[in-house]
Amino acid sequence: MLKDIWAVVKPWFFICISTTFFFITVAKLISEGDLDTLRSKKKFGEAWFGNLWRFVGPKAQAEAEGWVISLLEGRVENGRAAVKTDAVSHALEGVVLEVGAGSGMWTKVLADIALASETGEGRTPIKVYGVEPNPMSAAALKRRVEQLGLDGRYEVIPAGIEDLEKESPLKPGSVDCIMTVQCLCSIPEPEKNMRLLYEYLKKGGRWYVYEHVRADEGVFIPAFQKFTNFFWKRLMGTCQLCRPTTDTLHKIGEWESIDLAVRSTESRYAAMPHVVGTLKKAV
Repeated sequence: MLKDIWAVVKPWFFICISTTFFFITVAKLISEGDLDTLRSKKKFGEAWFGNLWRFVGPKAQAEAEGWVISLLEGRVENGRAAVKTDAVSHALEGVVLEVGAGSGMWTKVLADIALASETGEGRTPIKVYGVEPNPMSAAALKRRVEQLGLDGRYEVIPAGIEDLEKESPLKPGSVDCIMTVQCLCSIPEPEKNMRLLYEYLKKGGRWYVYEHVRADEGVFIPAFQKFTNFFWKRLMGTCQLCRPTTDTLHKIGEWESIDLAVRSTESRYAAMPHVVGTLKKAV
């Protein structure tokens, strides 16, 4: 019962926190005398969301960590996670593009996978390119990479998807794996940018997905989600609750296989339902 109630009201918990951080960010900028950021909608939004995510990021990570680790280790199938020793598909390997890398929430997980790829038989050692357009988050990500000793194995790209070819050595068809963890809800022009990401995948390349998506089951929850999104999209940066991410991923290109499903532990009343799984590009 409590789980179902939390699944309904969860977005409003984040809305309340974000509202609090709006005023915290204003007070901080005033105390620092940073009036230029206060006057700029873009700069203020980046500062506000950067401060907010430093607080809520660890909470979001704690909830998602088990799923994300299972996903990247190749242990998720049909929305269910297999036990540690049972791989059901391929683990992350080769040239990896982490989209929306933030301040390094998943960098430690990637460091562990990088180590495993260097010692495991038949696996290609990974080289990660982390895409993060928010300047505050990109700076924090660089510090995290240095702390974990990933220099040379993790390169931070402080730009958006649309500037990847200009700001990185990556070319279309050069990426073995893409990982998107709770970021496709926030990217601008989602269909256009997801198509761009698809083009960067090699033939046979894999896209690992863990995202909250539009609610489609029943009548009440989808309607409630749309109502909530009116406030959410004004107070949660560029994030959207009602994006049809699953549908968009299906139609952006040709796939050899798609294993993308609502996670098995999700409440049927979730106003932020999550999908998890992998798509493999057609050869």
